[in-house]
Order: sequence, then C-alpha cells, then structure tokens
Amino acid sequence: MAPENVKDIKMRIIHMTQIYDLLQMTSLIEFYINSEGKQIDATSRRILGANGNDEELIEHSLKTRWCVETSVCSTSNGTCTTSINIPLNCPTSPEYGYDDEFMRSEIMVLTTAAQNENPQLCFNNQLPTMKLYQVRTVNCSTEYNDVTCVGYTSFDTKRKVISISFKGAHGQDQIKELTNYCMKYGLESYYSVTNGKIFKVIQDYFLLLWNGGMQQDLRNLKYKYPSYELWVNGHSLGSSLAWAASAWIVNIGLYKPEEMKVVVMGASRMSDYNWAAWHTKTFPFNFHILHRSDPVAHTPTFVPSTNTTLFFPKTEVWYNNYMRQGDPFQVCQEADVFFQMILIILLLGILPGLSIAQNCSSCVSSGNSWCVESSQCNSTFVACKTLISLQLNCPARPDPRYAYDDNFMRTQQLALAAASHTTKPQLCFE
Repeated sequence: MAPENVKDIKMRIIHMTQIYDLLQMTSLIEFYINSEGKQIDATSRRILGANGNDEELIEHSLKTRWCVETSVCSTSNGTCTTSINIPLNCPTSPEYGYDDEFMRSEIMVLTTAAQNENPQLCFNNQLPTMKLYQVRTVNCSTEYNDVTCVGYTSFDTKRKVISISFKGAHGQDQIKELTNYCMKYGLESYYSVTNGKIFKVIQDYFLLLWNGGMQQDLRNLKYKYPSYELWVNGHSLGSSLAWAASAWIVNIGLYKPEEMKVVVMGASRMSDYNWAAWHTKTFPFNFHILHRSDPVAHTPTFVPSTNTTLFFPKTEVWYNNYMRQGDPFQVCQEADVFFQMILIILLLGILPGLSIAQNCSSCVSSGNSWCVESSQCNSTFVACKTLISLQLNCPARPDPRYAYDDNFMRTQQLALAAASHTTKPQLCFE
C-alpha cells in the first residue's frame, strides 16, 4: 500500500467526529509529519546500541535503501520516491490467502461477541455450532474501578476449533490509562522465544486475564479437544491482548504457531521491530484488518520514554471504503504503511494542554521554535523531530464558553449549509 505523499506537508490537522470513546478525551488530533519522511528504524538502533542518538540513527538508516520503483539497492535516494530500509517492510505475500467471507461470517462474529455480556446470543444467530465455554472479567487498573479487561473462550465441534477472544477498550478512564501507561512505562521483553518487546501495560492487562481464569479455561478445552485448531482474535484493545496472548501461548509451548489462526481488527502498534519481525515469521496465518477511519491505528509510532519506534507485524489488510459486502480490500505486502514517515500524535485531552499552549505561544512569539517531544523552547533534545515555529500551530483548546455542540451543528448549521446546494433553500428550511 503506497503511503500518502508527505514531501511538501508540514502539518495536517484532522478533525475526527466519529471516534467512539476517543472522542470523550479530545475532539482534535494533530498529526505532525516529518517533511523529509525519515524514520529511525529499529535495525539501526540495534546496530548502534541504546546510546546511539537519533541523528546517527537517521544517518545510518539512510546509507542503503531498496528502491521500490527501480528494484535496485542504492546508497542514494535519487529519483526514488518509495524506498525501504528495514527487512520487515520488504514486500512479501502472506503464506495463506486472505478470505473476506471467512473474516465477515466467522471472525467478525467472534470479535463482536466479546462486546456482549453473553456471547452465546451472537453465536445463536450467526454461528449456531459455536458454544461459549467461559467469560472472564477482571479489574485491570489500580486507579479506576470501572476499568475492566474481558475475554472469553469458546469451541465448535463442527469446525474443530477452540477460540479465545478479547474485548476492546471501553470508557474514558480506560483509554486515558492506556495512553498514559504506554508512554510512561514503555515496552519490555517477556519471552524466551524472542528478545522483542511489547507495551508493559498490554502484557499486564493480558496476564491479569490469563491468570484470572483464561489459562485454565484454555487448558481444559485443549485437554478435551487436543487436535482442535486455536483461533485468537480481538478488536481495538482486544487486538493487542490477542497479539499478546498468541505470543505467550507459543512462548509457554501450549500450542504450536501452525496450529493457530491469529486475526485482529482495528489494532494499534504495540511492539518494537524485533517483536513484530518475530511474530510475522512465527505465525503463518496472521492478519490484522484496518478500516480507513479507525483512529486506533493512528496512535503514536514513537515512545520517547524507552526511545522505541513501534511497528505492526504482518499482514495488514486495508479497507479504504465502507467495508460493505463485496467492497475491495488490499492485502499489504509491507508491515507498516508509515515506514517512510514519523507520525506523532498530540492528544490534547491527555497532555497538559493549557500550560503547553502558553509556553509554546511565548516561545514562538519570541522568534524561537517549540519542541513537542521535550516541551521546551529551543530544545537540544536529540530526539526532537517535531518543531513548532508558528503561533497558530501551538496546541490550544477552543474558548470553553463555546463548546462544540454536535446536535446544533447537525440540526441547524448542516441544514443551512445543505440548503445552499439547492435553487430553493426555503424547501430545506421547511
């Protein structure tokens, strides 16, 4: 999948009006894109070691690249507009073909059922031979009583399948905690099969569910149905938990990768390069499905606390439409569509917006530049990749006296705007 051209783009501000729980935190997400599209890749970081600074990493990663247009390895970009500098992004096709009907009629039912207190109700309508085994719910927060993690196990004697499914995030508190903890605690390694790392908060969430009954449930089902295939799936936060589960299950030797189907939807990046590369190589049936408007897939790709660039494992399936029955899709041959750019997202509902806005405004008005990563004026922070030099681009909320009113916009302003497209506006008013 070709990434959008960022050559002349300094900044894009995208208003998202249908971002379910994320809207409770902020009505504006600002995307700052490095105009040269240079990425600090994990391969370079591993070669140079943890002490290598970002300028050295960028210089190293640009030494040799594969040019997609010419199919030539080069030390110079020249006229090449799409270049690759990490192995994970080399175009490859998945071992198993993608089946849109299978995903819609079976996997979608399993992931959607996780949102229901009684998943069996979904099975009865769509997958009558699938039977619920156990639902597990745990409080996975030390700060909020309403933050829970949910997963369930099920089995199908007709399909000869055991399934383990995870629910997505719900509520402002859980989204706030996830975002804060990802940035605060960063990534850690938990495996004997790979030195790759995932977000600590994701592994913590998963282990609370795993040790809260899901492990025993899965072992019971495997004991009863030892030859059955294991399906691992989830949506949003559930996708991260599903990825963590798949890795852990293989790590402890409960299932072999070839006995599993891993499919997630609306996933966010949750791992470093080594983990993504290992997961890609390990699981032959491994898809993550993304819709063009899914905000979760556009979460930060760089974690300053652990100096880590985040990656997707393969294989991504991209729906650049409404995902109706029969709509086209693209099976991406690269691991990550953002491999040519650095994408940093400022969530104004999480960052101390007012003080940052004031400091940024003062800094820029004096002729200096504000560093987003370090929140400093004229910062010497080596990982600073996003500089603000215009006062208008300093993060700021709208005047609190004039909060955005969706109902007002829909029932009045939208009617006025729509009326301008007819020769008789009064007909719309009536």
